[in-house]
Amino acid sequence: MARPRIDDVARHAGVSKTAVSFAFNQPENLNAATRDRILAVASELGYRPSPIARRLAARRTDQLGLVVPQPTHDTFANPFLAELVRGIGDACDAEGFSIVIVPPFHGSIARAVDAALVDGLLLLGLAPTHPDLAVARGTGIAVVGLDIDHRAGGPLDGLDVITVDDEQGAEEAAAHLLGLGHRTFAVVLMAEHPMSSLDERSGISGRRLRGIRRGLGLADDGDASPDGSIRLHLLSAPVTFEGGQQAFDAI
Repeated sequence: MARPRIDDVARHAGVSKTAVSFAFNQPENLNAATRDRILAVASELGYRPSPIARRLAARRTDQLGLVVPQPTHDTFANPFLAELVRGIGDACDAEGFSIVIVPPFHGSIARAVDAALVDGLLLLGLAPTHPDLAVARGTGIAVVGLDIDHRAGGPLDGLDVITVDDEQGAEEAAAHLLGLGHRTFAVVLMAEHPMSSLDERSGISGRRLRGIRRGLGLADDGDASPDGSIRLHLLSAPVTFEGGQQAFDAI
């Protein structure tokens, strides 16, 4: 049996297709008797409005897109993302919104953003010079950057950004360990990924490494103090539980 359409409901209820649409999307535009008759006919026929059509009519999806820089498989191997989505989900649940994960489409974030049916975008961990940032900002919908290096006068002026001071935090952590008497340190950096702008010498890892060196009193590119009493060992690993285990096994 063919799925009933809006035309079928309109014909059986003796109303226009516009009236059927109003009954589901803008019931205040109909009197109660007409609305109830349309809904009763729709229920009898087993008619269900198309979610896509309803969203087009309402011009909103009640969905937020979380744009991630890596494929879905790699993204969900990162335990940080689960905690991030939990926090975003708490805010979305309170407002009746859903979260849509938007990974690169065939390697392109711009193409993924263009195809995303969402009311707003959260951009995670992109470099401020990433070419697809301009595409996301040109969609005409609300955009917020997460964990993006944002400085006044830079390419992201005018973009709302939520981030932390990775460099200062890393400096304070290193200085704290130094104060406890430790002199040999291992730093696990995020391994470079072919589809991400984040790598072990730039982005988040780069900022943290600068802070660690400063907290230990090392040169900007140094891995040991002049007298050799403080040493820094750099490792890189994927951002997964397995990657963390590999890094600690290598220490």
